[in-house]
This record gives sequence, structure tokens and C-alpha cells, in this order.
Amino acid sequence: MSDEILSRIAGWCLADPKLTYFEEGPAVEVAGDPPLHLNLAVTGDEVLLSHRMSLAGAGEGALAQAMSLVNKRGSLLRGTAAVEGSGLAVGIEYPICLDGLTRQNFLLATQELAAAADGVAAL
Repeated sequence: MSDEILSRIAGWCLADPKLTYFEEGPAVEVAGDPPLHLNLAVTGDEVLLSHRMSLAGAGEGALAQAMSLVNKRGSLLRGTAAVEGSGLAVGIEYPICLDGLTRQNFLLATQELAAAADGVAAL
């Protein structure tokens, strides 16, 4: 089942010049400066896109902002942020239910996760 799902995702990435699929991982890279690496996991009932990042120098003062950027109301986007030394460690996830996995839902998920990561990086 997961091989079939990953094969569909690879095809969708191939058709989109902003996305690159990596079999190893597996992962998806979203074009940008810098490119954004999204990990990909297939469980029994969902595809989970995730990204982890560290923000040096963005400590306690940016924690609330980071949390609001990665936990948007009305979105499946969810995340964590924690102070780590003088910076922040941020994790962002976006689940896509397998019964709703379409090219459009996948592309929307990658765009929403990338937008949240860009917002957090700007902190």
C-alpha cells in the first residue's frame, strides 16, 4: 500500500517544477531559497509531512509567535516549539488522511507547511 502511495506522490512531484521527490527518506523538497526539506511518512491511515528546524537567537520572545504560526486554527497544520539554549526548536506536521489523498490535497499540504516554515524562519 505505501509503495503505491509513494509512487503517486512521486508522480505528482515530477509534474510540479516546485517539488522534488526523494525516494530515500522518503522526502519532498519544496523549491525556494533555501529549499525546504519535508519528511514523508505513510502510516496505516495517513500520509504525514513533517519538517524540523532550529532558530538560533530566537529564544523565549519568539516562542508564542512560533506556536501560533505552526498551530493555525481551521487547519490540519500542527506543530511544537520549544526554547533550546538561546534559540528555538520547531517541529511542523501536516497529516493527510489516505481516504482523502488527492494531488490537490497533497499540493495544498506542501504549500501550507512551507508557508508556516517560512513564517517561523522569519522570526
